[in-house]
Formats: sequence, C-alpha cells, structure tokens
Amino acid sequence: MLEITCRGTAYEIGLKHGTEAKCLIQENVTFYSQFFQSWSKISWGEATTVAQGFLPHLEMHVPHLVEEMKGIADGCGLGFMDILALNARSEIAMGMLSDGCTALAWKTDNFCIAGQNWDMEMTAGQIAHTNHFLAQHCFPPPAKLRWPDTIPRLERVTYLLQKCKAELTDATDGMRCVENILDDEDGFPVAINRYTADADGSATLFSIVTDLKKKTARLRFGRPSAPEGIWTLNPAALL
Repeated sequence: MLEITCRGTAYEIGLKHGTEAKCLIQENVTFYSQFFQSWSKISWGEATTVAQGFLPHLEMHVPHLVEEMKGIADGCGLGFMDILALNARSEIAMGMLSDGCTALAWKTDNFCIAGQNWDMEMTAGQIAHTNHFLAQHCFPPPAKLRWPDTIPRLERVTYLLQKCKAELTDATDGMRCVENILDDEDGFPVAINRYTADADGSATLFSIVTDLKKKTARLRFGRPSAPEGIWTLNPAALL
C-alpha cells in the first residue's frame, strides 16, 4: 500500500498525490478502460463524457475536490476528465452493471453508522442493500441476476441488523456492530465478506464504516476479517 503525505491547498494536495502515484493512476485508467468496455459496453472516451455530466454539481457543492482532481491530473500527466471519470467510476457504471458490494446503515438515538464492503430496504432506522431492485420500476428487471447470491446476502444482512437491534443497549458500539456484520462469511465464498470464486471472480477489496455523528470513519484494506491495513479517517480535524 502506497502512503502519501499531502499538505497545502486542494490543488497542491492533488499535485503531490498525482506525482507520487503516477504509475498507479495510469494503471487504473488502463484497467477501467478495459472494465467499462467489457462490462458496460462503453469506451473510455464515452465514460469521460458521462463523467462530464457530474462536473457542474461538483463545482457547485465541492469545488475544492475539483481543484484537487485538477492537481492529480497535472501530477500524473493525464487529462482532468480522465481523473474525473476514475472518481465517478461507480456512478458511470450504475445501471450498466452490478458489483458484489453489500451496504448497510443503522441509526439510533445514540449513533448513526453507515458501512460498505466494496467489491434498500428500510425498516425502523435500518437500511440494507445488495445488488438487486427491491421496488417496482418502470422497466422490467433483468431476467437473470448477475450475482444470484445477492438475495441471500440481503436476507443475511437484514437478519444480522435485526439481531443487533434486539441486543441493543446504551453501551452498544454501533461501529463495531456494523463492522462485525461486514465481516460475516455465511455462504462463503460468496458471502457479505467475499472471496474470489470461480463463478464471478469477485472479492471484497476493502471495507469502510462511517460514524456520521462523530464524523469519523475506519477503513480496512483487504478482506475485513484479515485486513492488510486499518486506517482511521477524521476529515473534520483538517478543517
């Protein structure tokens, strides 16, 4: 894992990031060029065009991140739209493909926690989502699910959330509860905490849980049950 220490303005932070991670960023463009073509049937150029549609919203709400991406682009020698497309890769792919992610959130009077394994049904302050539609849509759902385990994963994460709720006390650590759910290996290897399987080749790459009240997050790189590294994020401290 490459670690980079960045300081300065948003642009300067991006420039340092782009300069030191140049090879990795360029490799990402190569990977996602192939990924979009294979899975979404769009070229990299088409992906950057889709990404451009997000720019007005980013400039309005998070202009500092736009400046940071410009710095990254200058640092690694790529175009700004290439960096924007990398950062909007999930949004670009939304509706065009499915991934193996499992996400959940839990809100009580004492805490508000959101978590996801990166690879919604709402009830009583709890949300769980995997990879299939839950509500009726104006278009027909796909005849075949890309990940058939999406349904048992949703059932499992919903069960675990309800179990945590039943055991809730004032001393409950909401972040730890959500992390334990994202660690779950029921149905392994195609579990909430996935491992590469011949059927789909996907695995959990990292797990992140956010405490929305404390404005902190904990990221576990690799499969969360055996992380290669753990980082605590506290962006509010930088303001």
